[in-house]
Amino acid sequence: MMSSAATAQGELNSVEDLLLERDCRRLGVLYSHYVDLNQADKVADLFTETGIFSMGEIEVVGRQAIRELFTNIQKTKDYISKHLLSNTSIVRKGKTLAEGRSYVTVYNYPKTLGSGDQELHTKPVAAALYEDQYALSKNGCLIESRKVVPVFLRNNLQDNK
Repeated sequence: MMSSAATAQGELNSVEDLLLERDCRRLGVLYSHYVDLNQADKVADLFTETGIFSMGEIEVVGRQAIRELFTNIQKTKDYISKHLLSNTSIVRKGKTLAEGRSYVTVYNYPKTLGSGDQELHTKPVAAALYEDQYALSKNGCLIESRKVVPVFLRNNLQDNK
């Protein structure tokens, strides 16, 4: 039986919608894992061929451009990142479109754990909102666009000691 809150919001009205929500939610989890594990190809494969990734002043269009962006980030990354997702909401907007929102908290650690000020590295460096559009097909869903909206940022790690 469906909850009255879900029915009132029109978010979950069928088993198909529940499966859609699960598939789209899974993309967010995979994205976090692949970014943290420096797997740019796998990050890019979560997007459609014409997918868009934007974060602040950065906006890239197309799976190949997304692959190149994450490859370049990984080449200069001198830390280990961990992305923690929460409060994910997925809403079907049509037969081939869904929208999602989730919060992400990001932690960065020195590449060699145990080095540096560990207390400093137990604090998140960012909290952001992911605003997603998903392209739906009978083969599942892919990210059509992901906009990363910063909520809190630590510009200088020394500021929060």
